[in-house]
Amino acid sequence: MKYVLEHRVSQKVKRICKKCGKDFLTFSKSKKTFCSKECYVLFAVGENACNWRGGKVKSICQLCGKEFYAPRWEAKRRLYCSKSCAGKIANKGRHFDCDLEKNPNWKGGKSFEPYPVDWTETLKEAIRQRDNYKCRMCGIPQCEAMEKLSVHHKDRDKKNLNPDNLVSLCRECHSKSHNSKKREVLKNERFDY
Repeated sequence: MKYVLEHRVSQKVKRICKKCGKDFLTFSKSKKTFCSKECYVLFAVGENACNWRGGKVKSICQLCGKEFYAPRWEAKRRLYCSKSCAGKIANKGRHFDCDLEKNPNWKGGKSFEPYPVDWTETLKEAIRQRDNYKCRMCGIPQCEAMEKLSVHHKDRDKKNLNPDNLVSLCRECHSKSHNSKKREVLKNERFDY
């Protein structure tokens, strides 16, 4: 044990801290280049950080002309200042242009109408319980869906809270029920109780 201790003491060397320039002692096999954790933390920011990728680059949005900053590694790919500008370009010329009225699923803005006061979590839970916590289209149990089942209005009228008009659906089936192409197919399907 005495030999090991003497061996370690003899292996200490003097180094200069990369951050503050102070001299400090460390073992020769050590890769330590800072005198303390504080110096390391202060040094390892910005260009000196191990994951530094070059900072941000000033760019100009291809749509609105607004200046924005993008990380250097994504500056060549990023042409727009926001998702909004990118979306306007992506949707340009398609049948579902940014104008809501041109969208085939547009129903005059009724999705923006508020739900009635009686549309409560208690009512939704009662419908889920009535449906035995299973999706009425595909039959998947709520526990397998990994989230609460949605409660859907069959006639798509938010104000109609009649339990016969409400049905429990998983997220996937609920999404299908609002898709205009699938709507006709679903009208013919029966929700068995």
